[in-house]
Amino acid sequence: TNISDRIAILIKEKGISTRALEQAIGCSNGVISRCISKGTDISSLWVSKIIEIHNDINPTWLLTGNCLLYTSPSPRDLSTSR
Repeated sequence: TNISDRIAILIKEKGISTRALEQAIGCSNGVISRCISKGTDISSLWVSKIIEIHNDINPTWLLTGNCLLYTSPSPRDLSTSR
């Protein structure tokens, strides 16, 4: 997967809209949606803001696809392990 695929996974996993992510990180309307639809990279500024805002996401996963999505077990992981 590439970073645009992982951003799409993050959006789905968090249950937010693409526009909500764009607003949260302060980028223009369409920056993230174009990245996802065209499978292109985005500026490191936006990647760093995603990591800053969604600090439960593993930065290594977002950048490379290696490791787990979350830095610690997700709420869903915890609820299914009980």
